[in-house]
Amino acid sequence: HGEIGDRGALALAATLKVNGTLNHLTLDQNEIGDEGGKALADALEANTHLSLLFLRNNKIGDEGTKALAAALHFNDTLKDLNLESNKIGNEGAQALAAALRVNHNLGTLKLSHNRIGCEGTEALASALEGHDSVSVLELGNNEIRDGGANALATTLLANGTLEQLRLHQNEIGDEGAKALARALKDNTHVLVLGLENNEMGDEGAKAFAAAVAGNGALKQLLLNKNMIGDEGAMALASALEANTHMTVLDLVKNEIGDQGAKALAAALHVNKKLWLLKLSTNRITSVGAQVLRDVVDKTVIL
Repeated sequence: HGEIGDRGALALAATLKVNGTLNHLTLDQNEIGDEGGKALADALEANTHLSLLFLRNNKIGDEGTKALAAALHFNDTLKDLNLESNKIGNEGAQALAAALRVNHNLGTLKLSHNRIGCEGTEALASALEGHDSVSVLELGNNEIRDGGANALATTLLANGTLEQLRLHQNEIGDEGAKALARALKDNTHVLVLGLENNEMGDEGAKAFAAAVAGNGALKQLLLNKNMIGDEGAMALASALEANTHMTVLDLVKNEIGDQGAKALAAALHVNKKLWLLKLSTNRITSVGAQVLRDVVDKTVIL
């Protein structure tokens, strides 16, 4: 962390062009803007060793992102690109989507806390439908809403490499949740799905329950900070009785009461795979809490 800024980024880029040993470069929180982004992009076109580039918490907007995306058309060594907490909008996302259509080396793309929106998400989703290298995609806090979630659901039906999808804080409601859940039913690759801090209620939870019951791949389902009540919790509990793969279920800060807690406790007696259930900050009283504590060999956080 520091104040390298665009001028410092220009100097680093000049070195990066000729450096033949550096593999990882982290420039988080350094006041780097579009000019610095463009310089680093120019270096990426020539560099054949860098595999990880972190540019979190900078000031890179669409112009700098377009340049970085253009570099990805030529660079075949970068595996991990983190542009979280910048100023990337729809245009930058569109450029990255175009790059993904030709770049089949990037494995991790983190774009949370930007301004991508639904349209930019739709472009990224479309580019990833037949993609064969990206395994981690993070788009939290980008206002993608149900429209973006619907587009990503279509991606899940066609993509065979995506293993982690994080969509926290995106105003996704039951409609988007249902679409993602339907896609999850037939997806055999996603291991972690994060929908924290959205607007999902019982209907969305029920849809995920139907998906989880028959899904043999998902390991972690993160639904904390939503609006799931007892109905949704009971549906998820029923699904857990049939599921033999999921290890983590996060339901912190929802609206689950004792009825949902009791159903989840009963499911844990049957389910031998889930090892972490998070339920703190719900509406569970001491009665429901005691039922959950009676479940042995499980970690239940209340």
